[in-house]
Amino acid sequence: MKHFFIFCLLFFPLLVQAQHELPYNKGFELVQPQDKLWGFINNMKLCEIRFTNKHRRSGSYAVEMYSTTEQRSADIDAPFFFIEIPKAITTEKKQIKVEGWIKTAQNTSRAAIWIMQYDGKSLNSSKYTVVDADSIQSSKSWQRVSVTVPVVEQTESVFLGGLLNAAGKAWFDDFAIYLDGVLVKDVAKRTAEPTAEDVAWINRNAIQLHGVTSGTTTNDLDSLGKWIGEAKVVGVGEPTHGTSEAAQFKLRLFQYLVERKGFTTFMLEDELPECGRINQYILNGNGSAQNLLNLLFRINRHQELLDLIEWMRTYNQTHEKKVYFRGNDMQSIRVAVPEYVRLSSYFDTTLISYSRELEVLTKPFMTALTASQRPTVSASVTELLTRITQHIEGNKKEYYQKAPADTVHWLLQNVTVLNQYLFSPDFSDWSVSFYYRDSSMAKNTVDYLQLYPNEKVMLWAHNSHIWKQDKNMGGWLDRLLGRYYYPIGIATATGTYTAPADESYTASFKAFPLFQPFAGSLEYYLQKAKYKDLILSLNHAYTENSSRWLTQPLYFRNIGGLYEKEDAQFLHGYKPVLPNLLNALVFIRNTTATKSFMR
Repeated sequence: MKHFFIFCLLFFPLLVQAQHELPYNKGFELVQPQDKLWGFINNMKLCEIRFTNKHRRSGSYAVEMYSTTEQRSADIDAPFFFIEIPKAITTEKKQIKVEGWIKTAQNTSRAAIWIMQYDGKSLNSSKYTVVDADSIQSSKSWQRVSVTVPVVEQTESVFLGGLLNAAGKAWFDDFAIYLDGVLVKDVAKRTAEPTAEDVAWINRNAIQLHGVTSGTTTNDLDSLGKWIGEAKVVGVGEPTHGTSEAAQFKLRLFQYLVERKGFTTFMLEDELPECGRINQYILNGNGSAQNLLNLLFRINRHQELLDLIEWMRTYNQTHEKKVYFRGNDMQSIRVAVPEYVRLSSYFDTTLISYSRELEVLTKPFMTALTASQRPTVSASVTELLTRITQHIEGNKKEYYQKAPADTVHWLLQNVTVLNQYLFSPDFSDWSVSFYYRDSSMAKNTVDYLQLYPNEKVMLWAHNSHIWKQDKNMGGWLDRLLGRYYYPIGIATATGTYTAPADESYTASFKAFPLFQPFAGSLEYYLQKAKYKDLILSLNHAYTENSSRWLTQPLYFRNIGGLYEKEDAQFLHGYKPVLPNLLNALVFIRNTTATKSFMR
């Protein structure tokens, strides 16, 4: 949980801006999502964080925290709420003091306030400090507590807030921040309603989307196709992993790219070896599509993806030029190991011997349901993988003479996944493994293009993976492919989505409501457009004054593979400047949950 804490703070900051006219909600009086500014991080099965008007020190509201679990080993494993203080107001300051008032229910002994700093370096070496007040003994009265720390050299972000590291209840109110002894009054800017000029810009630059399924016209996709140009990889995002209309649109777009622009490969944000089994079904009918779907991540086991697989299978039966189903993820070796063992028989006795040894050494890894459950990689596994890699590299030219090129390509790709998985950082360390996973997915995508230079790929992944941000997959693809990479985001305003109810591997999948967009979110702007559904190019957002609203940070819905409660769908998400990250955006106003096979 410690690393999830860091991940949430550093990857999904609120990006509040320094101003001197507006309050930073120090007394928790602003409770609307566009105003409240504070983010909540908690496991909703074990604890609850919310605004309350029943227990407050002053004003109308305070923050209430309720937990059913006993004390964690470290405070940063506990549920917490936070706000980010912008770098601008800490520049050239020496000391930060945070003061707050806390009241606890009977037998609640571990409520605290804290400060964390981040110096902008890699997460492994970044400096951060967590300090809490003295334990608050059970009390019916409010108690004032404070914490003071020096400003970390070259600090880029300062986070502060409250936590509850115990079973019970606590209430927090009236926070105050001091820099070098001076009270900080304001740190954030609220957002106004879209202007008529803002909406007019959207209407001038948007193209009406003629539905998410194939119809009688392709005028909308013809325009998008011109924007895509000569791109060899088109990344297509999604606002949640459980949005039916986003999945349907991806099938429609893939059909168009295949039929009109010569694309040949569908690539999924899912395990590379497992997707290879589905590829064999698409090419020659091996197995059952629905059974093979059970190899994929649980969130991808739905009717919409099955429809795409069956379309690809049908297409290959009637076309000489084939389409292919690929994956680029590396979070499991349950299929990579048997694929390597099978493929080794095509080559030499040394590789066969290595494969038998690998089968034995990796047995403990094969029962891990999730990547974070994998055992520690032993020195013998590391040494064997090194021998395998060196042997294949030394004999690769001979292998291409012994076996078809596709067989050698598939051997190379599976061995890459073995190395990526077994040599990867600790999967429980979200702050590191997220970026490692994204760089690996980007490498696997580019490696595929190097093995098959004539192919063009439509890449299906979440919005936050495809966009061109630094260490994200899209950032790597942008640097490696340049103009040959074209990311398209998908946004939605209202409806439902599919997600598991909690983080457990046995959690049931349900349809949950989408929280309504609010002023300050991109979706709120797009709801004002004349078209119900639309496609918007972002490439020219900086060329007109009337598009200035789009070049500012805006809240943007960000739901991954889990249920997000209410406004957390936005406030726990990133607040990006989208034209810096995406080339185009598809807006589907009303969406529904995927038809999941998980129950």
